[in-house]
Amino acid sequence: MLLIKISPEKKVRFISGLGLVILVLMGWFSYNSIAELFKPFGWITHTQAILEQIGALANELTDVQSSARGYVLSGDKKYLRPYHVALWSIPNTVWEINNETGDNPAQQSHLVLLKPQIKTFIALYTQLIRLRRKVGEENINAYMEKDSGFNAMNTVMQTVNAMSREERRMLILRDADEVRIAQRIRWTIILIILAAALILVTAGININRHILAVKTINEKHQAELKNLAIRDELTGLFNRRGFMTLAEQQLKMADRSLSALLLVFIDLDGFKQINDQGGHPAGDALLIEFAQILQAHFRKVDIVGRLGGDEFAILTEDRLTDDSMVIHRLRETLEVRNQANPQGYRLDCSVGTALYHPDQPCGLEQLISQADERMYAEKEKKKNKTPA
Repeated sequence: MLLIKISPEKKVRFISGLGLVILVLMGWFSYNSIAELFKPFGWITHTQAILEQIGALANELTDVQSSARGYVLSGDKKYLRPYHVALWSIPNTVWEINNETGDNPAQQSHLVLLKPQIKTFIALYTQLIRLRRKVGEENINAYMEKDSGFNAMNTVMQTVNAMSREERRMLILRDADEVRIAQRIRWTIILIILAAALILVTAGININRHILAVKTINEKHQAELKNLAIRDELTGLFNRRGFMTLAEQQLKMADRSLSALLLVFIDLDGFKQINDQGGHPAGDALLIEFAQILQAHFRKVDIVGRLGGDEFAILTEDRLTDDSMVIHRLRETLEVRNQANPQGYRLDCSVGTALYHPDQPCGLEQLISQADERMYAEKEKKKNKTPA
């Protein structure tokens, strides 16, 4: 009734002012919603950085173990270089993770456990190296039997894996939050269209397209994060975490089906010299090439992984009566490659194998340890062999 008594000019002013107020309110609401939408991108980047740091820590711990064991088994001090590098970098990596996860109480609790575990782990291998220097090679079995490094490694990796799972859990929660924000923005678009009619139709379409683009990018980020958790970034093979997870599942399947499995442990020969002479790009190129050879040599159903540095492991179903055939074919492939590339770096390796059978079950770490020792024995045999 009030509007009937108002002149047309005042009606236009009133309706225009009311429309302007509605547009301002919807614009403010839209701005807050869209600004909130971009927050998960910072979270995802932050979480991905933490996952990469956790993966780097796992690799450094693996370097401590493999380098120390290499020295213990061989007595050659050159194996200690990754050990010393890792000792220097581990505290820095833990410090970075601690700073990045300061707002996450769960990760802080994990770090409270992790720090003394790492200290115990490093102290064990430091003591083992000290013993190796005091005791001669003839007593290697005596102090190798005292080596509980795998147990210490398992304890540390359990905490590291728990931290990795916590980060993935945060990603799931943030994904749900993004869905809520996306729904809120859709309602914002509807209100804007109702309030501004044809004026804001184009803006609504553009915002909706932006939302779809954001969701698509986020889905790609999610897939990349999941893949990074189990894949080696350089070679594309399974990393240590991915290999151990899938290999454990394969052992359980072998127990149920009563089938045998063969674990092949490989270490590249002369890799340090290649890195020293050609630099890390040459070493990385050789690792990538060797990974491609392994992928072509073994079946797709076989689990092929890079455990760290120049160490590789393959778990395959053993259909052969003699595992030397598997190694023989691999060496033939490498020799063909070396003859075809006489001017480049040679690609040679030392190999150790261990057979798993359900009638004589054992843990995966024990299986790796058996193959690891046989591989180092072959490497030592090569070094001690007198040239003709």
